[in-house]
Amino acid sequence: MNLVALPGTGRKTTQLGFGCAYLVSDGLGRIESRRLLDEAYDSGIRHFDTAPRYGQGFNEELLGRFFACHKGEITVTTKYGLLPPTQNKRIIDAIRRRYKFFPGFLFGPMGGKKASYRVAEAKASLAESLRKLQLDHIDLFLMHEPEPSDLRNDGLLRFLEESQKAGQIGSFGIGSTEANVSKLYAQRRPYCPVMMFEWGCHKPKIDLTGSYRIHFRSAAPAEKVFKERLSKNPAEMRSWSDAVGLDLTEADNLYALCLRAAMASYPESIVLFSSRYSQHIRRNVEIAEDRSFDVPTTKFLGLVNGAQSKAK
Repeated sequence: MNLVALPGTGRKTTQLGFGCAYLVSDGLGRIESRRLLDEAYDSGIRHFDTAPRYGQGFNEELLGRFFACHKGEITVTTKYGLLPPTQNKRIIDAIRRRYKFFPGFLFGPMGGKKASYRVAEAKASLAESLRKLQLDHIDLFLMHEPEPSDLRNDGLLRFLEESQKAGQIGSFGIGSTEANVSKLYAQRRPYCPVMMFEWGCHKPKIDLTGSYRIHFRSAAPAEKVFKERLSKNPAEMRSWSDAVGLDLTEADNLYALCLRAAMASYPESIVLFSSRYSQHIRRNVEIAEDRSFDVPTTKFLGLVNGAQSKAK
């Protein structure tokens, strides 16, 4: 699998990374979640993305036990900003998921609280993540879905820079929504050595010069967009299939090209995917490693870029 250099760490990792947001949640227990981590590792993936909020607050602990078995082999991103739920909140959210007729106003919104983005809180979050992950160093430490107004504290920036110098983190940055990325980059640039956001080849490129990029949800949404477009125009479907040398009426081919196109568009960046199924993990790795997709991907990107240019 293609390896990429992580900023500030001196380490390389696999370009294809595994997003752990689905683990220990919505009926997926710890045993099944651990099996998925083992499947990802055994398939060749070495970068894992987590956050204190994921898995009802249990995600990092699960990963910590997993990392303990693979010391020095794995790289990790974790975050600070969306706080894990309290025990009471976990119980209430579980009740509401099971019994959907309970109206929201009885218990308030589902999900955790947002951080204050203060130095003391960020410091405590980093220390807790290091403890749970059973690590003395986190490769990438991201602010989790902040608004520009959340990042006005120069002390927070100094804390991140000092943590990097002290070797507790390799680099830092922001994990945000696609809608906020450009705004955060423009208004809070010092916080943006790393930028994580949803992106696929079906979307225009966003210029983030100088920032290391991590993309997620890159394949399935793109596949849906192109499938809908090409299905409405059989002639264009045939034309694109002939051009890339693959039958794009087969969903797996279109999905594979969308995943590979995301990787090829930014070959030094990490592309994350998440899955609850072992077979999907194995298939994504197979696609990433299959050199027979190299030429079709280049041709597919040419068609995509041409279509986007015409649409402007």
